[in-house]
Amino acid sequence: KTLPHLLDIYYQSVGRNANLLLNLPVDNRGLVHESDVKQLIALRDQLDKDFETELVKGQTVSATDVRGNSSVFEARNVNDGNSETYWATNDSITSASLVFEFEKPTEVNRIVLQEYIPLGQRVKNFIIEAEVDGEWREIDGQTTIGYKRILRFDPLMASKIRVNFLESK
Repeated sequence: KTLPHLLDIYYQSVGRNANLLLNLPVDNRGLVHESDVKQLIALRDQLDKDFETELVKGQTVSATDVRGNSSVFEARNVNDGNSETYWATNDSITSASLVFEFEKPTEVNRIVLQEYIPLGQRVKNFIIEAEVDGEWREIDGQTTIGYKRILRFDPLMASKIRVNFLESK
């Protein structure tokens, strides 16, 4: 399989909160064929390149609601690099938004979202928007997030990214 095809398989499996099952055959030597190994190395190299920079890490983030107005659940927990911290709304809130602000317009072409799974899968419906030239544009909308959801789209220069959680548990 070619690298673009393998990337599509990756984004349609891992990017949709599923496992990537490679099903690599072995030859009569008991080894994976060299051409398959070469493609897998190219896939790994491309994924490392695609995800080498976390654009929102450390950027200003705000939320429409924070559980108990507590720093334990504040918006900045979503991009602090710590997998044990998270943002949460008050129990009665089932829709809310996060807004990430860039210091200057920044090229964006994918978004990775993850839920804090020890609390269960909670998001039922969400929309991603980007502020481009002062106007909000819808980029994508999906249902669940789960452990990981990766959304790919054509590159755009965004000043802000907004994640609208329309429905959640």
